[in-house]
Amino acid sequence: MKLKIPPPAVFVITAILIYFSPVVGTFEAPFLVASFLIIAAIGLDMLSLWHFFKAKTTINPLNPKQTTALITTGLYRLSRNPMYLSLSLYLLSLALVLGNALAFLWVAVFILLINKLQIEPEEAILEAKFGQDYLEYKAKVRRWI
Repeated sequence: MKLKIPPPAVFVITAILIYFSPVVGTFEAPFLVASFLIIAAIGLDMLSLWHFFKAKTTINPLNPKQTTALITTGLYRLSRNPMYLSLSLYLLSLALVLGNALAFLWVAVFILLINKLQIEPEEAILEAKFGQDYLEYKAKVRRWI
């Protein structure tokens, strides 16, 4: 794998960058929207983890070769990466709460980094491991949403 920093660490670093970004283009976002995004992110996390535990496979993003099952049910019928989606929603809600337009740039950077450094290498490993089953799943289900 290309990634040497675990996705949760990339998330924390991005959250710190969002929080300490210079204020550019302030706005007031509805607190209810940010709250909804946080609740959605928590739900995505919990359901995603449940699917992994149910399938008795690893959730370790640094060693996807240990994966023993291809999960294609539940949330994974809608997104191939609901855990990374949830991290993005947490960051988006932080950007909304802070009301700093520059913070949205960091959310985009997070998504680009996770795509390039984590998801693409994971997909190559899953394709090698699960072959046609993964290719069919990949053709049916979008990477994010």
